[in-house]
Amino acid sequence: RLLSKAACIIPTHGRPGLLSRAIESVLQQSLAPAEIIVVDDLDDGPTAAVVQVSALRTEIPMRRVVNRLNPGASGSRNAGSAASRSEFVAFLDDDDAWRPQYLARAMAELERGGADAVVSGLCRIKHDGSVQPIVIPRRAEIAGRLFDKNFGMTGSNLVIRRSAFERVGGFDAALPVFNDWDFLIRMIAAGVEYSVVPEMTGD
Repeated sequence: RLLSKAACIIPTHGRPGLLSRAIESVLQQSLAPAEIIVVDDLDDGPTAAVVQVSALRTEIPMRRVVNRLNPGASGSRNAGSAASRSEFVAFLDDDDAWRPQYLARAMAELERGGADAVVSGLCRIKHDGSVQPIVIPRRAEIAGRLFDKNFGMTGSNLVIRRSAFERVGGFDAALPVFNDWDFLIRMIAAGVEYSVVPEMTGD
């Protein structure tokens, strides 16, 4: 099976059912990640069991990393990136899922566009069941408006070169909310350009 140059980093917090769905979406990728790292900030038994069972179902290297130092999604994303040795890191929150072409489209865009990061389109499922499509505008379209709102980057639709992620300084573990928006602002300030995959490849 063809493997990409990206590690899939999944931060999780005591939600084994949701985690199973997220992992399954990664296992269904047409282009597989080079490795799957689940970062558990609870050292949770059911979470460990999900990872163990899932690892038996795939040839993709998969492991669980316990994050006691900086619990929370941001700290766990940073810990996952630090544990990875892949050229790129692709983040997926445990309550989200990738569509089967997600990673293939993202990696193709990275190769085509020459940027160090790519942000893909996604569908946000609201509490009333309605679906909101979200596609981040290209950099030139939001110049000068970055502080207005988060234009569409989340913890589940970003693939970035690991060296660029480290240059930005990772996610801010002190921010329980808006950490993705904060990362986007600092990413652009650090001179890391992003490409866009406009298709809805994540939920």
